[in-house]
Amino acid sequence: MSATRSSSRRGALLDAVIASVAEHGFERSSLRDIAARAGMTHVGLLRHFPGKAELLITALEDQEERERLELERAISGGASDTEAMALLLEILTRDREATKNWLALAIASSDPEHPAHAFFRHRQDGFRRVVAEFSRRADTPNVGMFDPTTRATLLIAVVDGLRLQWLIDPTIDAAAAASRFSDLILRSRTSQP
Repeated sequence: MSATRSSSRRGALLDAVIASVAEHGFERSSLRDIAARAGMTHVGLLRHFPGKAELLITALEDQEERERLELERAISGGASDTEAMALLLEILTRDREATKNWLALAIASSDPEHPAHAFFRHRQDGFRRVVAEFSRRADTPNVGMFDPTTRATLLIAVVDGLRLQWLIDPTIDAAAAASRFSDLILRSRTSQP
């Protein structure tokens, strides 16, 4: 099997586990359903992954890694903090079905017993640290009353809320609205026109 075909099959499998678990919940989703969605056999799936929890975590980590690489390319290409945040917001609202599935999993993982709880907690903490660092570098007079961690928490809340609104009403430009809010939080005095 060629590397491209193998990568494509792996991508389909990872998308399938996220879709199945988001739709049915972790406990009710099945490896057979995941395999069928990915266009492979149950036995074929078991050759690569011993269980559903490992498959789900691999899928989530793979998605996060793709986002990280896209952001790193932009930053190494000279993107500013606010431009990097705008790109992240665009990535997070790029695909309605993926966004719906991701938010469903994030909500389900709020249960400490959920297999993805640690993943989402780590992701949220990491995102908060990155945004707080961007915020520390900013010199934004409008939000001086908020410390960098509070700014990061507010931005995460706005992004998640706008993504949900966008799912309910696709005419909302969630990425643009979140980007404007991000500018208020992150743009430094010296970078404003």
